[in-house]
Amino acid sequence: MRILSLAALPFAAAAVAQEPVRAARSSRLATIAKASPNESVVCMPPYQRSFAAGPDGSLFVLIARNRWPDAERKQAPERKLELWRTDDGCLNWRQAATVPARAGGDGVVVAADRGKRLHLCWTGTDDQPWAGVCYQEFDPTAGMFVGSPVVLAPGKGEEMQYNVYDLDRSAAGALVATIGNHRQNEAPWTCGWSTGLIWRKPGATTWEPIAQVNVDSYGIWGEVQVDGALAHVTYRTKGWDPIIAIRSFDLAAGGFTTDTDVPVTAPPAGGQQVSNGSLTCVDRTGNVWVLYATGQDGPGQGKLMIAFARRGATTVWQHLEVGDDPPIQGGNYNYAHFTISHGPGNQVIVFWSKIAEEFATLYQRTFDDGQAIGEAKIVHRGVANEFQQVTGHRSLSFLTGMQVVVRSATAAAPDGEIKVFGMLPAKTVWVGP
Repeated sequence: MRILSLAALPFAAAAVAQEPVRAARSSRLATIAKASPNESVVCMPPYQRSFAAGPDGSLFVLIARNRWPDAERKQAPERKLELWRTDDGCLNWRQAATVPARAGGDGVVVAADRGKRLHLCWTGTDDQPWAGVCYQEFDPTAGMFVGSPVVLAPGKGEEMQYNVYDLDRSAAGALVATIGNHRQNEAPWTCGWSTGLIWRKPGATTWEPIAQVNVDSYGIWGEVQVDGALAHVTYRTKGWDPIIAIRSFDLAAGGFTTDTDVPVTAPPAGGQQVSNGSLTCVDRTGNVWVLYATGQDGPGQGKLMIAFARRGATTVWQHLEVGDDPPIQGGNYNYAHFTISHGPGNQVIVFWSKIAEEFATLYQRTFDDGQAIGEAKIVHRGVANEFQQVTGHRSLSFLTGMQVVVRSATAAAPDGEIKVFGMLPAKTVWVGP
């Protein structure tokens, strides 16, 4: 048998030498952006959808950048929302656009038409002094915004301003946004510190009137998850006996399915009560998961919990403990160090760091069909404040290896870095419209 050496195969050897080197996929962090001098950068809070899939496997992430005109930072900073893009699975990022209309620093984004269009809502002032909620489309292929911003809820005074909470899109093409108001209110709002729902029918160019979600005296952090024709909104409510509640809006009928706030959690007992944050994730069979934090008036009994309800049965909930974090307190606290993300198959995955550990370690626990799959595990050990804020992947339209956007504020970079965590380089596949 004749044996050929590589020297006898010059063309084959050249072909091997020129083959691109592919990065090995592994569970790790990758950096999107860093703060420059006289700047700080932050990611969006957990209840805001801040990343979306574009065409051909690209991914987009919204971040906020504060820029001070003076080194002492005595003057108010200029705040911009930036849209960043990766085309290689999160290894390298570039700024794709700056959100227009004097954005106020927080926003949400969802994709449509398999990533050919991005829909953005953000808190901004446009041409007025008071904050309101704006909307505009973005064309990922052209790399530019389409048309002009549309003001969905204009601010009308210091005590009558509005901010965006969340945005989602139905498979049929309806857009559903949740917004929050300030202390004062006017019709259709019945009270301040409430959550409102505003939506646009498939194929329409105008938005339906705002409908207040919470029935009780307030509704905090009202984020939304659309499943079929139902838009599920969860929020903290019920005065001095706070609970996490849910109301569902029927996009086909154009109204809420109940006349009351439906409890997800029980009223406070034994001093234990919920904090402001709740996060909803509908799994791929339509079951509803709600992540929330609970604690007492002082530190010592804090923990993360997750509630589960079968599709069509969101009056019956079972509750599972995710993990403890003793410094968490119940009440009017806005924690941002835990989130929920879709996993493989029908799984949902909770990611969190701990106040007790100075946000140095990222934990993960997986749930499926109403039960925990194994114990909590550490997926990344970092340094203090490396996982200060996290937000997860809650879209039913695409699968991706990028699971969490992270805001770090370590001693080495105290003004912030924005990172992503997941199985990188991330594969991204569209599974919906």
